[in-house]
Amino acid sequence: MSRSSYEYNFADHTGPMGGSHWMGSERLSRTFCRPLSSGMADLLDVVMSVYAADRMSPRDFMGPSTGQRSIRVQAGVRNPRLWNSAEMTEQLRNLLYWLSEDEWSFRFVGRETAPSLAESERFLFRFPPKERITVSLFSGGLDSLAGFAYHSRPASGGSYALVSGYTQDRLAFQQRRQVQRIRSAWRENLTSTSPEIYHVAVPFGISKPERCREEKGQRTRALVFLAIGVLTALLADADTLHVYENGIGALNLPLNETQLGVDNYRGVHPRSLMMAEDVFALVLGQTVHIKNPCLFQTKAEMCATLPVAGLADAICDTVSCDGFPQRVAQAQCGCVPRVFSVGSVSMRPGLENMTWQVGTDMIC
Repeated sequence: MSRSSYEYNFADHTGPMGGSHWMGSERLSRTFCRPLSSGMADLLDVVMSVYAADRMSPRDFMGPSTGQRSIRVQAGVRNPRLWNSAEMTEQLRNLLYWLSEDEWSFRFVGRETAPSLAESERFLFRFPPKERITVSLFSGGLDSLAGFAYHSRPASGGSYALVSGYTQDRLAFQQRRQVQRIRSAWRENLTSTSPEIYHVAVPFGISKPERCREEKGQRTRALVFLAIGVLTALLADADTLHVYENGIGALNLPLNETQLGVDNYRGVHPRSLMMAEDVFALVLGQTVHIKNPCLFQTKAEMCATLPVAGLADAICDTVSCDGFPQRVAQAQCGCVPRVFSVGSVSMRPGLENMTWQVGTDMIC
């Protein structure tokens, strides 16, 4: 039995809320009042086409090619000559195979639709950061919060740009709350002027047909976040994007022998970051380094910096569960039941005097 095959034509993609996918990329251009270049806009269009194709192509776990897919994508770009070059197609296909273990092929044609708002909008003034800036991805999870606390040095000056992508308003709300807590903690703990913190929050999504069965793995989703982060760094005149993930999470080793290949997410694996860096450099004509300063840290070591930074209370706002936005009746990860003592229950030797507790509502 051959692998599952899918083919998509995104060349007639029509705009922010039309077509197969969309992104509020004007959030990027408006932060520092700089329109996106054609290369930047192409990069966002291509990674969103890849993300849409990935989500709309369910894996078939039957037969000798279990789970592997063959995905063919046609996309409209502003510079088809670059995207169709041998070097570009080879690097892009190698990156996507590493992330998804699927066979990808591309055909890039000239984009015929009007420029996006992020490209065409003009600004009277530019607002570059007043000081040197540190740009990092900020997912709203515990690792991104703890990594920021571990890596930031507010007393040394400089500005910070926290870059978030989101597909659900619930997640966006939690991200904003964390940024507000960071700003409040710095105002309380610093005697001098607090560094400026920019929060670049970019919505994106796909317009999938009703009752469409989608692929839950979304192994290429990391490319969307990395592209948003790299473009923010360029617009802020920075040369590095920081990604905060503990080493075990970044390497994402198998939990047991049944986990093979991309059963394990590779979005922030060191190899993924290096390969994405090379592809982005080809598109943009300059390199933005992508670094994980927490690669040799455990999650416990990263979290130990939260009380020191005055951010321990922000833990209850973190969202580390991928399914949280869809689970309306469920509190986010990091919350525990509010408990009330109801007496003693005997379970096994050594636990005779254990007090068991139950409750109904949730607190952080």
